[in-house]
Formats: sequence, structure tokens, C-alpha cells
Amino acid sequence: MLICFNSILFFCNFNEHLKQPTVYFGPDSVALGTFHIPLPHNGKCLDLGAGSGIQAMNIALHHSQSSITAVEINPATAKMAEFNLRFNGFDDRIQVINQSAQDFAIQDQQSYDLIVSNTPFVPVPNTMKFPLVGHGGADGLALTKEILSLYLPKLNPGGAMEFLGFGLGKEGELLFAKELNRIVEQHSGCGGQILITGKTNDLVTWATI
Repeated sequence: MLICFNSILFFCNFNEHLKQPTVYFGPDSVALGTFHIPLPHNGKCLDLGAGSGIQAMNIALHHSQSSITAVEINPATAKMAEFNLRFNGFDDRIQVINQSAQDFAIQDQQSYDLIVSNTPFVPVPNTMKFPLVGHGGADGLALTKEILSLYLPKLNPGGAMEFLGFGLGKEGELLFAKELNRIVEQHSGCGGQILITGKTNDLVTWATI
């Protein structure tokens, strides 16, 4: 399917419930692409789980001097990301790495101003079959927590990480915030904010960790 987002044309599989897409794109992709933090001049960006390459291309569109690396574990998906980059003329500015985020963290020695990741975030029991692109483990944060632990040390001073999450709450309490706070506290000088949207009353608030 050919999709247009922020004037970028790219090929992907649009999200279909309980089907395994090769190149995922869905409402969460749009949401993440809407909230990117501005990069400094000549800033360095890392896109983990790049999929179609849309997040990397969206950042490149708005930051013409930035250096961007896109990491994608699925070989077929990585090839489609490379095609999308060439299709939009970004192939000379974005490097696609066909590797897992975990393996890349071990070998990569660089630091970044912005790290984005549209990680799987749907809470799913491990016994249930569910598309890998959305399977976030029992708490929905399995890969997110791992990426935080691996990549917070790779941020430049003043750098930021952006990712989406989906979880349950009770009377305004974020059930996952304490776990994220525990990880962030292990890295001196790091903090964070969570933008919370609730479908019940369209509430939008901020939580600081």
C-alpha cells in the first residue's frame, strides 16, 4: 500500500487487526511522527525498529543537516525501508542497519541527540498469539524497558528519547510509571515526561518521572 504522511510517499502494510504485517504503519506511527522533539543543528538521530522508515524520513524532512541511522531487525522490512528512502531521495542521509536493537547497542559506540522508537506496546499474555509488531509482553513494556536501559547511556547531554506506550491506569495512577521511573533513576542526570491521553474523557495530562 502507498501511503502519504507529511508529504512523504512510502510503501507499507496498513495495520489490520491480528495480522502480521511485514512493513507496519498504523495510528501509533502517525502519533509518534507528530511529536518529534527538534534536533540541534547537525544533530544525530537514531530510529530503532524503523519499519517503513517513516520516522527517520520525517525527521530528515524537518532537519536537513541531521545525521540519521535507522535500525530494523526484519531483513524484508529493512529492504523496503531502503526502497522508501531512495523513493523519497533520503538514501544519502539515512543509513539503514539490518540488526536487532539489542545487538546494535552492543556494537555501536556513538551517542545521539534524539532516539525514537515505535516499540511494540500492547499488553499481551505470552500464551496468546499476536502480531510481533504490537506484542509488548505481559505489561506492554517489555522491549521499551530494554531499550531504555540500553540506550539512555547513549544520549548526548540534553538529548531525548521518544516512544509510545499503552497501559492501564486506576483513578489517575499510571501503573507503569513507577517501573519507567526505576529505570530512569539508574542513569544519573536523566528524567522524563509522559503525555497521557485517556479515551474515557479525552483527558490530556503530563506526568514527570
